[in-house]
Amino acid sequence: MGHLVKIHRKGVNDLLKTGMYSIKANLGDRWEKTTADILADAFCIRPGDYLFPWITKDNTTGDPNEGFKYVFKVSGGPYYSKEDTEFPIKIILEKTGWEYKNALSEDSALDLFGSKLLWNMIGFKSAGRGKANTHQTVEEDNLLISKLDNLNNNLKTNINFKNDKEKNLIKITTSKIGEYTDIENKRIISFPEKERLSKINYENLPFLNGNIFKQEKCLEAWLMEFLDSTNKDILFGDQAKINWFGNYLFYGVQGSNIDIVVDVNNNNERQVFAIELKRDKLNESELKEAVAQVDSYSDYLLRAYSTYGLNTVAKKIIICNGFKRDCLKDKNLKSFLHKNNIKIVFYEIINKIPKLKKFTNDDTG
Repeated sequence: MGHLVKIHRKGVNDLLKTGMYSIKANLGDRWEKTTADILADAFCIRPGDYLFPWITKDNTTGDPNEGFKYVFKVSGGPYYSKEDTEFPIKIILEKTGWEYKNALSEDSALDLFGSKLLWNMIGFKSAGRGKANTHQTVEEDNLLISKLDNLNNNLKTNINFKNDKEKNLIKITTSKIGEYTDIENKRIISFPEKERLSKINYENLPFLNGNIFKQEKCLEAWLMEFLDSTNKDILFGDQAKINWFGNYLFYGVQGSNIDIVVDVNNNNERQVFAIELKRDKLNESELKEAVAQVDSYSDYLLRAYSTYGLNTVAKKIIICNGFKRDCLKDKNLKSFLHKNNIKIVFYEIINKIPKLKKFTNDDTG
């Protein structure tokens, strides 16, 4: 799968020099949420994935909007560099990438009148905020590369990197997470906002608040890291083969987003999962609201896939910490979920270790 990363020309030059995509951010008072947000995006990236730099205008230097000119593949990440206080999070690239002579402009890439659309790119552009990278389907990867190839008559130049970067980096993981505390909060906010990302304890991420996650984004980050490994079977079945997945994907052009989208082949069927995340336990009205959300997301995803002539089956999952006692009664709950074709999965945290479990009638309250 592929990832679109918004970057200025200076950032591209640094990437070409180092062989790494580097991430920075100014963290405000909700630094733990922003950190989890950044890591959730980074945890979607897998070795072998495409990385497409989207070169945007730099108002500081005056460097123009170039569009798309480079294609790389990922070697590994995310990593943490203790030596880089400005760009502490790193994605390492494979030894070889390629550069096209002529850049594909945004206007050409974001063609709204083509038979096939780069719909994740269009949503990313329409949002005009926040997120530094987004993810796209295999079909979108192929379309973007074909646009670059056609523009350049299939001519491109290889770019070669030295691949000895990992020895000075620390792998980031949510396999070991700790409590968010007032002491840790005071320590982080004592630093200037532009330095806070480099001061996070990446070897014991402060993502917990007792037996739940501190923020929904913390849940999202953990899910993204283990979505295709320990979390795969309970969510999609042991026969599922994941084609691609992404978090916080933009939903149309209105600025909304889908928490997680997963595309799988399962028993000779192409299935597209819309997943809604809720950090807390849900009452009846909250559950019904979440059901309405995933219903709407599923309809949108089916329309998006149809532009590529693909026949897909919509699947819907809600992940939460459980149900409150005033939720639907046991005998009505299963029928309500079955009627709406909704799968419920709970997360729980025991001894600071998160895990997923299937919903049963005994899990209300």
